[in-house]
Amino acid sequence: MRPYLRGFRVLAVCVCSVGLVRAAPPIASDALPGLERTAFATPLAPAFLSGALTLGYGFTEAQGVGDEAHHRQLGRLAVGIAPANWFAANLRLDERFDLHPDDGVGEDNGWVFDPRLGTRFTFPLNEELYVGPDLVAWLPGSESASESLKAVTLDARLLATFSDGSLSSGLAVGYRLDNSGKAGEDAARLSPGDRLALGLSDFDAILGSWGLAYDLGGTVLKGELSADLLVGSEAPPISESPLRVGAGVAHTLGAGFALDFSVEGVLSARPDFGPSDPLVPIEPRVTGMVGLRYRLEPPAKAASTRPDESAPKPVTPEAPAQPTTVPVELHLIDDDDQPVVDANVELEIDGQKYPLTGDGNGNYKLEQAPIGKGRGKLRASGEGITPIEKDVELGAGKPVKVEAKAPVALPTAQVRGLVRSFQGKPLKAKVRVEPSGKEVSTDEKGAFVIDVEPGEYEVVIEAQGFETQRRTVKVAKQGVVVLNADLVKGR
Repeated sequence: MRPYLRGFRVLAVCVCSVGLVRAAPPIASDALPGLERTAFATPLAPAFLSGALTLGYGFTEAQGVGDEAHHRQLGRLAVGIAPANWFAANLRLDERFDLHPDDGVGEDNGWVFDPRLGTRFTFPLNEELYVGPDLVAWLPGSESASESLKAVTLDARLLATFSDGSLSSGLAVGYRLDNSGKAGEDAARLSPGDRLALGLSDFDAILGSWGLAYDLGGTVLKGELSADLLVGSEAPPISESPLRVGAGVAHTLGAGFALDFSVEGVLSARPDFGPSDPLVPIEPRVTGMVGLRYRLEPPAKAASTRPDESAPKPVTPEAPAQPTTVPVELHLIDDDDQPVVDANVELEIDGQKYPLTGDGNGNYKLEQAPIGKGRGKLRASGEGITPIEKDVELGAGKPVKVEAKAPVALPTAQVRGLVRSFQGKPLKAKVRVEPSGKEVSTDEKGAFVIDVEPGEYEVVIEAQGFETQRRTVKVAKQGVVVLNADLVKGR
């Protein structure tokens, strides 16, 4: 393999995503949440740290240019960190060794290393949907720095992640401004195997990927589709652009570790890549990967005191690591002990608010609530219920379960009654309360109800063909005034 195939690539990724996911999605090979090619826009606990080590094998069939089958060994090492729950960054190093035993010039193999750097931001739209932009810049390797700088390539995507319970789904669409082909200006001199191993392109691409992850409780099933649709003058047809399908499984081993298995296949036809053809990316037809993932939650903050230098230093056993997050669950019922299913529930810790997600049976849960200073406030509100607030203790590091009753919210005061003609027939009328301006229409029985604040009001009753009637009422706190009106026909 030629020397410039041993160059380095530098990737800068800017990913924006949104929301709190009840079941944590898998850690991808870039050490951040997601699948192999689909990033999940998911907020992380502050001081979150993760690592990923992946090894794999890729097979590419003979391309009909005097070559035989190609083999590729893959390696990937990455670390990720989240200084805040809305921002994360990662550093990743890709390695591959291409083996093409007979491509017309004899055996010619070599290594390629690819360092990547990324950042990710998180913005929630609601409790289940999160979106954000993704920016990728990479620098393909070359024999000279000037050629590498000319070949800087930019990917811009928009990410969206939806999560409902144990199911998470990610979608990414965008565009690649591809200059990588400038790093292979003398590619026409290469053997077919070396040319295939370049991984460079003379064409821009429309990017798209969609993936699903389902958490079974310690084991996550995942699958995804992705495509890079090559565009530009003389670009190959869409059927020859990279189109992939992948599937896999991740299993939690405990102590923050997880084992990840995945396989990916390329469905698209192969473009021509002879010496006179443009550079196009040709990926292995089938790739299998196994990875080890590690997720470290933020460490607990310990109070520090200055030791007495004159006193003897006692030997004390090392204190066990303290948990930094706990699950918090609220069971909310009404006055009749029936579950309240549509409340807005949140936990406030050190001024930061975390929403709890309901299951439709009156249970609301937050899987990973930061312990913070050990205390928090649990609040619930919603239409038709009286807002409640409860103090909760988080410092013990044990799951927090709270049962609370949200009484039915009574109106502060009310005016109700009937509007009829002197013949006793119900009338279709408008009833307005002054000076508040609240107005309602009577129903088919002539009845009306208006919720008001305590005080003195003038009630104006109007019906077509009848004289307007004005009545003064005084409403006490949580009182109900019954006002029946018989209207006289207009002259």
